[in-house]
Amino acid sequence: MFKAISRSLLTPLILAGLYLIPVNLLLNLPAAQQWLNSLQPDALTLTWDRAWSWYPLRVQVRGLAADGQTAVEQWQVDAASAGASVALVPLLRGQIRIHDLDLDDVRVHLRPRPKSGQDDPALRPFYPVIRHRDPTAVAAAPPPAGGPLVLAVENLRLTGETQAWIGHIRTALTGTLGGSFSLDTGSGQVGLANADLDLRLSALAIGPDKDLLRDAAVRGRIEVQPFVMTAISGLDALRLLMINAEVDLPVGRLNALNHLLHLDGLTLDGSGRLHGRLHLEHGDLRGDTDLVLDADRLRTGIGQFGFAGHGRVQVRVDPQDEQDLVVRFATLEVLLAEDGAGARSDRKPATHALGELPEAALRPLYSGQDVSVTLHLAAPDRKHDITRLIVAIPEFAVPELAVYQQFLPPQTGLVLHGGQGRLSGRAELSRETLVLDLTLTGADADLAYRKQRLSADLDLRLRIAGQAAAGERRAPNHRTKRRAKPAAVLDLSGSQLRLDDVRVTLPDQAEPRPWQAALVIAEGHVQLPLTGAELAHGAMLSLAERIAHRGAAAFLDMTDARLRARLDAPQLNWIAALIHHPMGLALRGSGAVDVDLRLVDGWLGTDSALVVKTQDLGIDLLDHSATGAGDVKLRVEQGGRHPLLALDAGLTDARLGPADAPRPELEQARFELAVRARNPDAHGRGAITTIDLRVPTARVRDMSVYNPYLPPQSPLRFVAGEAEVSADLSLAPNQVKGQAILNGQRLRMQVAGEDITTDLRLDVLVRDGDLAKRRFNIAGSALRLRRVQVTGNAQTHKQPDWHALVQAERAQVQWSRPLTLDLAADIMVADSRPFVAVLDQQRGKHDWIDQLLTVKDLAGRVELAIDQAGTRLPHLLLGSRELEVGVKGRATAAGPEGVVYARFHNLAGLLAQQGKTRHFELTDARRRFDAYVADATPLEQSAGEQASASHAAADGAKTSAASGTHPGASHPVVAPKAPKQSENPFLESDG
Repeated sequence: MFKAISRSLLTPLILAGLYLIPVNLLLNLPAAQQWLNSLQPDALTLTWDRAWSWYPLRVQVRGLAADGQTAVEQWQVDAASAGASVALVPLLRGQIRIHDLDLDDVRVHLRPRPKSGQDDPALRPFYPVIRHRDPTAVAAAPPPAGGPLVLAVENLRLTGETQAWIGHIRTALTGTLGGSFSLDTGSGQVGLANADLDLRLSALAIGPDKDLLRDAAVRGRIEVQPFVMTAISGLDALRLLMINAEVDLPVGRLNALNHLLHLDGLTLDGSGRLHGRLHLEHGDLRGDTDLVLDADRLRTGIGQFGFAGHGRVQVRVDPQDEQDLVVRFATLEVLLAEDGAGARSDRKPATHALGELPEAALRPLYSGQDVSVTLHLAAPDRKHDITRLIVAIPEFAVPELAVYQQFLPPQTGLVLHGGQGRLSGRAELSRETLVLDLTLTGADADLAYRKQRLSADLDLRLRIAGQAAAGERRAPNHRTKRRAKPAAVLDLSGSQLRLDDVRVTLPDQAEPRPWQAALVIAEGHVQLPLTGAELAHGAMLSLAERIAHRGAAAFLDMTDARLRARLDAPQLNWIAALIHHPMGLALRGSGAVDVDLRLVDGWLGTDSALVVKTQDLGIDLLDHSATGAGDVKLRVEQGGRHPLLALDAGLTDARLGPADAPRPELEQARFELAVRARNPDAHGRGAITTIDLRVPTARVRDMSVYNPYLPPQSPLRFVAGEAEVSADLSLAPNQVKGQAILNGQRLRMQVAGEDITTDLRLDVLVRDGDLAKRRFNIAGSALRLRRVQVTGNAQTHKQPDWHALVQAERAQVQWSRPLTLDLAADIMVADSRPFVAVLDQQRGKHDWIDQLLTVKDLAGRVELAIDQAGTRLPHLLLGSRELEVGVKGRATAAGPEGVVYARFHNLAGLLAQQGKTRHFELTDARRRFDAYVADATPLEQSAGEQASASHAAADGAKTSAASGTHPGASHPVVAPKAPKQSENPFLESDG
């Protein structure tokens, strides 16, 4: 029994001795290391200071040093101590298979070998130098995968301090790492599987940048797919990782999150501290990820919009691998990146992190606090990424409104010069829907519309609901439907803009009067076309991306829209500004404007209109002003690239006259204005087709309002009387046509000091003219006088049946105060009574003057000139074979001057007047009449001629009988000739 027990005890000891003594001696013999290194000397060199084994195939080592190289890289591993179990059979085949490897205080170096013809001189000085290896050795072509496996480690465990120097990246770690490690010396592939880690990062250096990361901790599981270092660049290495761990680490650059979140068009950058659960597989975040980044510098970018501040970023992934990214800014400044010219580019720019852009290229848009941005992203294996974006803005400060000028298309003619404001609201964006609710308020906003400068307090409330639609667009003629195309439809209903304390700066107004205005969109739809790819990507997401990169102006040339709105406008002149105030057109008054706006392909569409009705409408045109109750309508008669705009305005019970006159000329007027403007633009260019002005009815309360048009020296003055007026004019910059009628009853006037009462009808035919000079050709116009009465003692003066007709053969008038007139006309009168009235004092002395009243229907010709110097009557001659009556003269500041000539058969006389002095002559009357030229020759006054008047008359009678001419006549007497038939259509009616 004792012997059996002894054998049982001694046998294990003997066997242990037989194993321990030779194995431990072998492990510490240099020959053992030499044999092992001879297996693959170019790929692996392994040394140690001490080694021992307490049981078969389990080896403990101190001072372990291993190095080697693959076709593409060199490596080195040092450990203070190591323990491993080695598989014997693979070792005999030149392979090292190890399990349960424990390493303490490990240093790992990995150096990429330079490729032939390629090098990285900027980083190579920061690569580690591998012992026993040539640092200049050029990389060779790697053999196919599956080459001789030199080293495979199962259940690797690292403890203590681990230092890793991989390429130009150096790091120091403390803690534990356990897993399975593999190294293929043929292909250079390195891998780590099923690893548990509990590490704290104490230092990180990348190239020349040191101390990039300190005090970082990772605890969980990690797996690294086999990879060749030289085949991996940058953050693509994240796709090799599978990690599920708790992390707590400072982050100097957040751009790694861009790769993790796959944010197309959205960038994250900045610095802070990241902590929470990270579950990453092949570069994609997976369920139960819950990360929080507390950022002291947080920057994001979408297109050319940048967001900078500090706050918190939270990333959560649900079990379906859908992600929520929440960015909360405690403080935030929104910036706009500009191109080199200082303006946003229309082409899609590359997306940069804000730190990559020069400071001069960033302009602040607004700043605020407590702003949150929430993104919901689909699972990585799905086709689309961002599925929902929510932005909540409690309130932003807008430091400078002028920066928003870049978002306004130049076609609007609106310029933002400055001002400050506040912005608040909420936006929610998904693939197919958009909900936007923003409020922008501004104090003392400095604006300009075309050349008109104004300041105002503004309150903009923008409400937008967007969705995808098949779309039904129209052809370029705006009436024919074209094939439906995919589009994004935005509903702007409920949006509104209010302006308070608006002050328009005018050159002649020192302190402008403030006013208010408000615009409310009752119904508004904007249709923006999309490509099929954009629709598949998500209509609203594609729309947002395009606007972020190119601005809203990118859609101007292809937008369809229909807006119905109501504008409470305190002044209406901006409507005239839309067609650039042709011929001084201006609109005064206030009222509610109904807006119906249509856009087709970004151009004004047919039937777009603005309509306003008001009880106090003023219309200014060509230095004249009309005021009354009325309406204005601006509509698009023809839409497209070169639209035809029509402005129609009408007044009832209007007052009309010169803008600077103390009282109106016309009252109770109906006033109609029609303007046609072709292709007006925001720069004041545009061809005016026509301006049609109609006054169907109007009344002159007092004809004396027209006296300012007469020169101060004029012998004619209106005293009183009423008249009816109508007019129809067509105006263009180089052409004027039309007609007007003035019809008055029992008008009182003074002519050369005589009081006259008459019925008067003036028919004015405007053939052409120059609007700039206010000079018109009114040839063909006619003047009719009826029931003329001259106040006096003679009974013949009061007979009410006298009439006259003057029809202009040539007439040029310059409509000013006073006016200028150059007239040559045919004239026909009922009889000579008005002229005989002038000779009333001579009737008792010369009985033949009474015979002048016996001849009816006299005809002749008249020439008249009126200018600022006075009134000239170069020629007026009426006559028949029995009778002639003529007048010449002038009225100037020096007083009246002229002659009245009368002939009955062979008896003739001449009444000359110089100031208030009159004298009647019988001698050589016709010669004197013909010789006198107003403003050119003086009156002939001679006492001797008056004494011999009876002899000259007798001689003249004999000569007349012999020659058939009257005394002093320069041409034969002709029968009266009636005026020619007028081309004036007004003369067809006696109305």
